[in-house]
Amino acid sequence: MIDRARIVLFLVAMAAASSAALGETTQLVSWSENVQLTWNQFLGTVPSTATPNDAAAIYMELKWHTRHDGKRDGSGWVGYPMEVIVSNVMNPQLSWARPGSRTAAALRHETYHFHLNEVYRRRLEAALLAVRVCGKTVEEIKSLLDQQVHQVADTWLFRAKSVQDTYETETDHGNNAAAQLSWEQKIDAWLANPLLAP
Repeated sequence: MIDRARIVLFLVAMAAASSAALGETTQLVSWSENVQLTWNQFLGTVPSTATPNDAAAIYMELKWHTRHDGKRDGSGWVGYPMEVIVSNVMNPQLSWARPGSRTAAALRHETYHFHLNEVYRRRLEAALLAVRVCGKTVEEIKSLLDQQVHQVADTWLFRAKSVQDTYETETDHGNNAAAQLSWEQKIDAWLANPLLAP
């Protein structure tokens, strides 16, 4: 059996924050259909790198962990993830909003970043569960699984970041109401069926 864990962080809305702000008591907010974000969950300070047009930023993490196994298949071995855990969480300590910009529309825009992250959490989970490798020895499948799992994760995390950037650009940070509505409809459809997401 092989245990692998990796945490990939990405920041939305052109914000930069120091990981030194994280403490042992940071309470992450896990995505669920019932969670409603509020401005009270945006506890971070506006970073010096934020432009005057940056009203807010949500800091999210996609965390993944896999546990692998293998079994003999004829003269070789087949390896596969026997357990995959992927989570989508928001970090309130690093998420921020300018006091004068805490509007319902801005919060809705940030919430849809979180929803979009959930779409890719689901895509990543499905992709990791589908990984299969074949090798001649247990050591070979361990190495191949490690490579394949990381390659799959990197591919989907890059795609998630790319789509997040497109959402941000096309909605003009949520300022383009028509584009925002169009993206909300797309993201809602992708949540219902993640296979529709690019």
